[in-house]
Amino acid sequence: MSIAQQSFKNFTQNIKQFDIDKIDKQTINSLTHIINNTFEDTKINLELLELLQCKKETAKEYLKEIYLFTWFYPGFQLYVINAIYKFHNEEYLRENGSIENYKVNLFVIENIFKILSLLCEEYIVCEDILRGKIDTLLHPFLLGTFTVYSEKIKLQALEVYCSIFRTVNCTKCDCLVFSEILPIVLKVINFQETRLKVKGTYLMFLIISLQLYVDDFTLVNKGLEYSVQTIDRFNAIDMVISPLVGHGINSRNPLLLKNVFRIYLKLCEKQNVKIKIFEDSMPEAMFSKELSTILKNDYELNELYKKVIKVFEELE
Repeated sequence: MSIAQQSFKNFTQNIKQFDIDKIDKQTINSLTHIINNTFEDTKINLELLELLQCKKETAKEYLKEIYLFTWFYPGFQLYVINAIYKFHNEEYLRENGSIENYKVNLFVIENIFKILSLLCEEYIVCEDILRGKIDTLLHPFLLGTFTVYSEKIKLQALEVYCSIFRTVNCTKCDCLVFSEILPIVLKVINFQETRLKVKGTYLMFLIISLQLYVDDFTLVNKGLEYSVQTIDRFNAIDMVISPLVGHGINSRNPLLLKNVFRIYLKLCEKQNVKIKIFEDSMPEAMFSKELSTILKNDYELNELYKKVIKVFEELE
């Protein structure tokens, strides 16, 4: 066993259900070589991304071990943190502000976010990221108005959170901080770009749909409970989501409309919320001719729409 492999095995000896021997020798050697090269030149992290993407399709039986090997490889987490933090530094970016370096910086950080999205498909990685507050390094990318934080980077940062929420659903995860991520998602949804609204509403749906075990047998709708815990919190969500029906119609974006309808259906699982939405009246755009036209061309969207209408017809 190589020094790197022994170092890794010592580092992860307390991780339950991890067996490094499941990974074939060639894959271990490739991962070790590529990760070490990435430390030397962060611009080549594409090689690591491509290897992980390939293994996701071809090595499902030990994919968990590959993700853990990568995340807990000595120095890898420090590499990720340093690379992201460097991108927070506006002075650094201005000093390296040529078009060529600008594109390289975007390329590097985008690949890091893609790598994180893959690694966060493994629960142990998610838990480690959340407990270490590493996910908070994404917040400036989601909220920043500095021009280098492009739409593409914001979308990829959102995808990291989507991966986290998909993975921790129906687990005992106790380290999610809803009070941090929910306001950020609402702000992202308010951005002008339609693609950010689509990805943001998808993440919003994942948040309010999140179920967590509070003991071995009790599954609780933690995301929904937090979202409607106070009238102010619900109003903040409703103020952001309600106009999106009209935006989805105007942009003729069925994905956005599907996300919005799913959010409404999830919120209406709480009777008091359903009554309040009904009393405040649904968005007028829900009953427009333009929406009817879009519904005719999308079966799934039409079915979601009928479910939403049925929910409120029951209150009449």
